Amino acid sequence: MKTMRTVKYFLLLTLVFIALSGKTQDLPKVEGSHRYKAKVVRKKPPVKKTKIYHPAWGPKFTFRNRWLYFPRYNFYWDNVQNVYIIKRGNAWVVLNSKPKEVEKVDLVTERIVELNDEENKTDAIQEKNSEHKAKYKVQ
Repeated sequence: MKTMRTVKYFLLLTLVFIALSGKTQDLPKVEGSHRYKAKVVRKKPPVKKTKIYHPAWGPKFTFRNRWLYFPRYNFYWDNVQNVYIIKRGNAWVVLNSKPKEVEKVDLVTERIVELNDEENKTDAIQEKNSEHKAKYKVQ
């Protein structure tokens, strides 16, 4: 019984020394003093990363927003899904390849309007087509 008490006391004492020695190792030593002080670490605020797009039809161009509007031909380019959205008749059509209407047109030379950040979140940009036609009239 006495031996068990001694072993428990020794284990407790060992654990206390281990715990205390671990704390002091993390603290930087201050010059000219025998004491240790805690180091204050300040975290920098997170940096907002912006996505940059280079469309397939104009790899040298750099855009920061999802939607591009071509006022002369009244169609959109989606930088996220890499598709064209154009109106045919009464319906809006999504195409993976260049529309027939602009097949021979060099889009790099055309007037391009990069739509604002607020419209990046919408998937149905064609719903605002009447606003875009009025705002970005063909010159």
